[in-house]
Amino acid sequence: MNISKKIGGEGIKNMKFQNQSLMMKWLWKFASAENSLWKEVIAEKYGMRGNWITTEVSSPYGSSVWRSISDLWDLVLERSC
Repeated sequence: MNISKKIGGEGIKNMKFQNQSLMMKWLWKFASAENSLWKEVIAEKYGMRGNWITTEVSSPYGSSVWRSISDLWDLVLERSC
């Protein structure tokens, strides 16, 4: 929990939520990107589930970064509809 210094807290951000927010930002960029090379590479490597969501990354190999990011698709969908 982030408590402001003004009210006696340490003013430290919750790094879990900060990281999750940044990863969700990458998903939003992926979903809204038109004709970008990095989107084409990710889509080709992992496949697509619908028009703007990649399929679930189930392989233990490959990019753990995209696996971590793509695990948040459901949360992005829940908060954007």
